[in-house]
Amino acid sequence: MKNNYPKFKQYVIKHKKTSIAVAIILILIIYELYKVLFPASTITTYAIADVQKGAIVTNVTGSGQVSASNQIDLKAKSSGNILKINVTTGQEVKAGQVIAQIDNPGAYLDLQSAQIAYQKLVQPADQSTLIQAQNDFNSTKQSLTKSADDLSSAYDTAYSSIASTYIDLSDIINGSNDMLYSGTGFLSDQNLIGRSNETKNQKNSNGINFDKAKSAYNNVLQTYRSSSRLDSTSSADSLIKKTYDVSKQLSSVLVELKNTVDYVKNTDPNSTPSSSASAAANTASSNLTSWIGKINSDLSSLSSSMNNISDLKNTIQNGPQTLAQKQASLDKITTGADSLDVASQKINLAQAQLAYQNIFITAPFDGVIAQITAKPSDTVSSGGSIGTIITKNKVADITVNEVDAAKISAGQKASLTFDAIDGLNISGVVQSIDLIGTVTQGVVNYNVKITFDVQDDRVKSGMSVSASVITNNKQDVIVIPNGAVKIKNGVQYVEVFSANVATSTTPVVVNETPVQQEITVGLSNDTSTEIVSGLNVGDRIVTKTSTASATAAKTAAAPSLFGSGGNRSGSTGSSIIRTGGGAPAGR
Repeated sequence: MKNNYPKFKQYVIKHKKTSIAVAIILILIIYELYKVLFPASTITTYAIADVQKGAIVTNVTGSGQVSASNQIDLKAKSSGNILKINVTTGQEVKAGQVIAQIDNPGAYLDLQSAQIAYQKLVQPADQSTLIQAQNDFNSTKQSLTKSADDLSSAYDTAYSSIASTYIDLSDIINGSNDMLYSGTGFLSDQNLIGRSNETKNQKNSNGINFDKAKSAYNNVLQTYRSSSRLDSTSSADSLIKKTYDVSKQLSSVLVELKNTVDYVKNTDPNSTPSSSASAAANTASSNLTSWIGKINSDLSSLSSSMNNISDLKNTIQNGPQTLAQKQASLDKITTGADSLDVASQKINLAQAQLAYQNIFITAPFDGVIAQITAKPSDTVSSGGSIGTIITKNKVADITVNEVDAAKISAGQKASLTFDAIDGLNISGVVQSIDLIGTVTQGVVNYNVKITFDVQDDRVKSGMSVSASVITNNKQDVIVIPNGAVKIKNGVQYVEVFSANVATSTTPVVVNETPVQQEITVGLSNDTSTEIVSGLNVGDRIVTKTSTASATAAKTAAAPSLFGSGGNRSGSTGSSIIRTGGGAPAGR
């Protein structure tokens, strides 16, 4: 061993760096082995509190500047020299109040000329002509109103005529059918035996035409039976026309039948003169004459109804145009000029009035003159500014990042403070937030406008302002300190003691092990967290956990040299032992 020492010493001197590194590593290994073989005892202490209900508020903060709720440049609408300025900087003005006037006498003269020209055109005519034109207009207007009522009456009359017609047609159809086809009918085949071929040919032609008319009658009769006075006017018009047409068709058949009867009675060479034959012929001819009279009377009523309805419809259709013509005549007499001339001159007058108004620069709203940048005799062009007007009401324009912007919405309450005014705190309401953000150096910011609930004259436009916007506010909910909430494997929990353990705002040693209670959290801010489920009011939870070495704890609890320290109670069964120190080691 002694022989190896010089060699070892020589090696260490020769390899100093390596030797030092090896020595440090050996020391660290020995230290760690010592801690494992001789571990230091520790004491865990807890701060304990009861679960209670309270309020939790979250907010978003931002800073910016004060500005007027509205600010507009006072611009001229006409070119020229400024004749006078009626206000001074800081003066309050009302909407429409004249701020300044531009020297332009020509605008006033043009307005006077346009007014005179318009008055000449609209000067009324003599009273008698005006009354006559007014009466014509009123009469036409009343006539249009009456025509609508008359049209309804005309349809009522038409339906009455149709009903009467179908009563007559029923009798005529049945009588004509018996005359042609019954065994005793005057023009039946049995009664015409022995008559001339001419008579038989006429009768056959009459039968064909009658059958057609009867078929048409039956079709229209179905339409009539399914109709109602409440049907549309177009349906009524169609029924009137169809009834008229079938009546006219049947009227022609009746005339043909009358001619055939008269031929048999007076001309047929094969007629046998007898009193009975003559009487039958006279009866048939008399019936046909009566039927022809009835159907012609019905045709006259139907034709009158159709013509009356048509005339009334034309009157109503052309009524607006007729009324407009009467109105134009009245306007011309009233104004003494053509309406187009009046309209043209009215436009000229409006243009002259606008040109005159444009020589005055007026306040667009109630506000305060922030500055005047021109003076009388200065030349101003159209669109040029002579000053600025602002509203008395102030707003705060603050900037927030995109994360905070997502939490802000119009209507939320806010608290405002000002760098330039110590102690001033004004409440406000979020009026709006930009829909599009502004990117500055890769950061997206949004502007938020906050209106003041109370206006303070000390607050000036341009002042720096800080705002705290309340984004959520929950009252009467279970709230615990953030430090009480722990998380393990993604599950949030708190440590809970039994009710036997007393509360303590300072860390204490407890001879009971807390239980982990899983919780569901809700709203949270910088200091507190809302508990949605998992805890009840009165539960005893750990708000802070501290760990200290046993040595330090004993040192802190050792009796003082003056006899004032340590545990004087002598109790060994207490559930809580208070300690006087120990550096916190986190949760």
